[in-house]
Formats: sequence, structure tokens, C-alpha cells
Amino acid sequence: MNRCALTACFILATLQSLSQISGKVTDSKRHEGIPGVEVFIHGRTTSSQSNSSGEFYLGISDEGFVDLILYKKGYQLLRSSIRIAKDKAYVLNLELIPLATGKASKDQDIGPTNLVSKFKEALFGKEYMNEYSILNPIALSFTWEKSGLDLKAAEPLLIDNPGLGYQIRYYLQYGLLTEDQSELQGYFSFQPMIAERSKQILDWAAHRQQIYNGSLRHLIKSLIRGKAEQEGFILLDKNGKLDSKPVITPAIDNYYRLHLNDTIMVKYENGKDTLISQLIAKGPLQTNGEGILLIPENLDVRGSMAGNSRTILLPLDYEPLMPEPSQFMRYYERIYIQTDKPYYYPGEPLWFKGYIDYFFPAWQDSLSKVAYVEIIDTNRLI
Repeated sequence: MNRCALTACFILATLQSLSQISGKVTDSKRHEGIPGVEVFIHGRTTSSQSNSSGEFYLGISDEGFVDLILYKKGYQLLRSSIRIAKDKAYVLNLELIPLATGKASKDQDIGPTNLVSKFKEALFGKEYMNEYSILNPIALSFTWEKSGLDLKAAEPLLIDNPGLGYQIRYYLQYGLLTEDQSELQGYFSFQPMIAERSKQILDWAAHRQQIYNGSLRHLIKSLIRGKAEQEGFILLDKNGKLDSKPVITPAIDNYYRLHLNDTIMVKYENGKDTLISQLIAKGPLQTNGEGILLIPENLDVRGSMAGNSRTILLPLDYEPLMPEPSQFMRYYERIYIQTDKPYYYPGEPLWFKGYIDYFFPAWQDSLSKVAYVEIIDTNRLI
């Protein structure tokens, strides 16, 4: 059983019922199917590519409004906002508009290292920026304008976070950095990395939950479920007195209105430290059932929540779950190779045997039955 299957077994164990989005992507001028179009749901782990005929398929567990994004080099990026109902199937016919001749994206010279760091700080926050590495920084270009530092990307940025176990594809649409603030607009998708060992799955799960715990999304979900105090949150008014719980009223399916007092203080006990945040409502607040605000600009977040509440840190479809080893170790296999000699001269026959050690022997008839062996020389040639 390979590493991908090990991860898949863990994911399938927690999979929810899915809605379906399928369809065909065509060229708006030639009216022919476009192969290799990147199709994904903004901010989530749901992504696919169109086949040779331009057809695609996505399974999605979210409910409510989502942004469906289509990208193909040489075409304008397409964003389509759609409303997803549970267990429904949607068929879409979408067209991409070719970029005008001479306006296609070109490779740019990479900006100074300190400017790349400024971009990472604006995207992930100073606290987390060093956990991320941009694999293709040459795609970024910077231009000094009167209003500030203008950012452009010639192609999607590939960003790795080995600590959380995600690779992010970030499609920058607009970027402006000034001395006082940053303004970034873009779309992104998450691709879970493949674990090389079982412990890595546990490490990733623990780190993801550490980011989630005490975040704004965690608070809102706990308020919707009526479990804020049970999950470690204490709400205070601006004078430090216990505040009444925010009023939450249902809106449309899987959406809620959140009524906050002007300013509330939030304490969160994480078992070691007490984290303190301040929330200031600047307008009406609406959230979905997953704790994601529709207009995050209407809430001023300060303190500990200001850092770990960035949507780029965790997928919007992330569900906190710390797996027990017993949940996936039953699928664990270890391969051993035994040779007849410790070394060989050129031309000598090589005899070897292969063994598979099953963590859970009762499953040996259901797991891997074939092992592939490659003989590679010092030049990496078979």
C-alpha cells in the first residue's frame, strides 16, 4: 500500500456527503473544448482539471455560496459564484476568453528578496510567513508607483508549507503594498501533501489544529453550536465584565446573522496560555455554518485572533480532527528487501527476496500484494 493510499484511507474515513459540479469548458471564439483547465473552489482543497474534451468534475462538501475558479494560461481567469445545496448535482457550460495578442503573461525578473518577504508577510502575516516558501518567485514582479508597490504575477504562485502539509496555488489578481498597509486580491487552492511516514500525518494534524484552536473561525463555529464556553472561550465587555453571548439568528440555509456588541474581549484557554483578542463590529455580520464571515471587513480583529484567522493558513473546508494512530495504522505496511550478498561485482547475478510487514496482520489479504523494485546505478540510471 503506497503513501498516497495511506493518506486516502484516513481522508475517506472522515468524508462527508458530496454535492457534484460538472461541466465543459470551451474557447469563447473557437467554441471548442479546452483541455488542461485548472478548475477549483476558491480557498478549499477541491480542485480538478478538464480532460481532452474540456470536461471536468468536482465533488464538494460545502453548502452555500462558493467561488468556482477556472484558469488556463493564455486565457482570462474566470470566477463564477454559485450557490451549492447539499447532495445536489450541477452541470455548467463555461467559456474562457483568450487574452488579446500581446497581452499574454510574460516571465518577469524576480524582485529583491526583501520585497518577496514583504509579499509573504502581507499574505500570511509576520508570525507565519517563515513557514512558507515560494517555489517560483520569478513569477512575481514589483513596480514602484505613486500609490505604493504594485505587485503582479506572471503565473500561479506555488507555495509550500511543509509544517502544515499543504501546497498552495495562489492566483494573484491585484497587489499593492504601502508602508502602512497591504492590499492583496487573489484566489487560491490547497493541495494536501503526501505523507512519507505515518508520524507525519499526526504531526500535520496537530499543527493544523493548533492553528485552528482559538481562531476567529473556531469562535464563530462554537457560538453557532452553543459551545463557546465548553470549547474554552470567555467573552467580556470592554470593561472586563462577562458579556452576554452574541445573538445568532438563521438567515438562509447554512447562513447566520451575528449580532455583536460594539466591542467585546475574547479570552481563550488553550491549556497552557490565555490568549486575548478584541472584536469590534463595524457593520452587519453574516457567517456560514463553517464560521467563515461573508464580509470580513465588517469586523476589526485584534490580538491573537488577528494572526491565526487569515483564510490563507488553512483551507476553508478544513475540519479539526486529531486522528488516533489506530485509525490508520491498520493500513500501515513496511517493505524489506534481503539480498544474497552485501556487494556485487559487475556482471554478477543479484538474488533478492522481498517481505511485507503488516502492522495489522489480519488485513494482509486486503492490502498490497505486489512490490515494485528498481535497480539504479550511481548515475541514477536503471
